[in-house]
Amino acid sequence: MPSPPKQAPPLDEKVIDETNPAEILAALSNMRRVAPPVEPTVTLDINALMNLSAGELVILEQALEREISPSDELLQQELVVGRPRLSQIFNGLLKFGILTVRKQGRSRLFRISAPAKDHLANLAPGGE
Repeated sequence: MPSPPKQAPPLDEKVIDETNPAEILAALSNMRRVAPPVEPTVTLDINALMNLSAGELVILEQALEREISPSDELLQQELVVGRPRLSQIFNGLLKFGILTVRKQGRSRLFRISAPAKDHLANLAPGGE
């Protein structure tokens, strides 16, 4: 059985001799470098922060004390919602700059953002 014919490389792609170290090095150095991802800057939506629902306030109180997750069973029970709905609420608070998130393995852990914490501290008696 004959071997299938080799496909020609695309016209804009240079063929390198894989046995020639100089060509390999040249090809590697000509590769376009990809910039590291930049974290998008999310600004605090003060209107959203000042108009939180009762459930969002419970989440914010917990986020002040510790890192929280949509899988948190205590929060799910207190708010009478499941993990998917809690995740939606967390993502909304994240979008408004009220929460920040970090990944730990496959889990996402949320806490109050520094701008939200600062804004709330300034509203408290004795704040700036």
